[in-house]
Amino acid sequence: MPDNTASATGFIDGLLINDIDQCMPATADLGWMAGVGRIAQLARGAGGFIAFCAGPLVRSRIQFTGIADVYNARRQVLRLRNELIGLANTMNPKLVALGGGCKDIAVYARQTLQHGAYLEVDLIVDVPNRSDANILDSMLSRMAPLIEQLTLGTRNRTSISDIADQQLLCAQVAFDAHCFALAPQDADALASRIVDLHRHICTTPGLMRLHNAGVVKAVNSVLAAITPAATDKPHCRTAQSDHDAPLCIWYRDHRGRLCGRIALPLITGLVEHDERMPAMSRTSSSVHQLNHAVAAIGLAQSLASLHADASDAIALAEPGQHAHDVALLVGARGDEVAKLVNAMVQPQDIRCDHAIDLLDALQSQ
Repeated sequence: MPDNTASATGFIDGLLINDIDQCMPATADLGWMAGVGRIAQLARGAGGFIAFCAGPLVRSRIQFTGIADVYNARRQVLRLRNELIGLANTMNPKLVALGGGCKDIAVYARQTLQHGAYLEVDLIVDVPNRSDANILDSMLSRMAPLIEQLTLGTRNRTSISDIADQQLLCAQVAFDAHCFALAPQDADALASRIVDLHRHICTTPGLMRLHNAGVVKAVNSVLAAITPAATDKPHCRTAQSDHDAPLCIWYRDHRGRLCGRIALPLITGLVEHDERMPAMSRTSSSVHQLNHAVAAIGLAQSLASLHADASDAIALAEPGQHAHDVALLVGARGDEVAKLVNAMVQPQDIRCDHAIDLLDALQSQ
């Protein structure tokens, strides 16, 4: 568990990630943490989450305007691409010594009605463990005058130095239907309903953006609990792209298991090198475990959200069954389940936050 949790409102325990038990703090309401924690507990019975980081590459982007012929300027930059890459790496020998450095340069000729023609130059940089927060900005500022001379353009002072479309945090999990469903008799139907709901979300841009936002909010709630820097700016920023895409995928495999994957374009470098964060949490091992944990929590949040929506049909047709699911979701055990079900069904108030209050009152007796 991270050693700085001063701003946490609670903890998500029971996370089994790559066969390692983890407990992560979060700044979120208890109902949300109970839902994600319940999914984490269910995942333990399925072997837990498998998480990994796919590529430490980050794009640094500069725009150049006032170019007479952007297509010719693009050709000029691409013609000297290898020389520019080598020059960028001579500016950062320490980064190269760590196995990183500028790996490629991508050049795009753009044109809009509002801004006219302009050139975008992306430096694709390998930054191992995000070892220096200022490397990307420094590289941009030193390369920009050279590209200005080459293109006869003017650098737009607005630059982006942390586009994470090639830096992915990934996690996956596979549930047997009987261990996934909170109500065993509904296991197969509930798993299929979740997959169908996910397909609908993926084909509806508005719903997909909303679902993605929930995943990102879950990740940020964990990062905000670990470091005070979260009060300055958000840690998690999904990659910029020309089209929306789901962060998570849910499907059933040939064995009937409910399987989920997440590929989260994420910047966690601020966590790693933030001086306000205790030294223990800035180590490479801690950063890797944090990356794995936020990916797993993002995936758990996706499933918790889908499960809640997929249970709506049960809630309408069988309120008692829905109340039973909610009771299990908030952590009720044994006789507590029946007592919570009765307390929620009679006033027809079946909500996670209400169930948590009832369970707290019951356990305090």
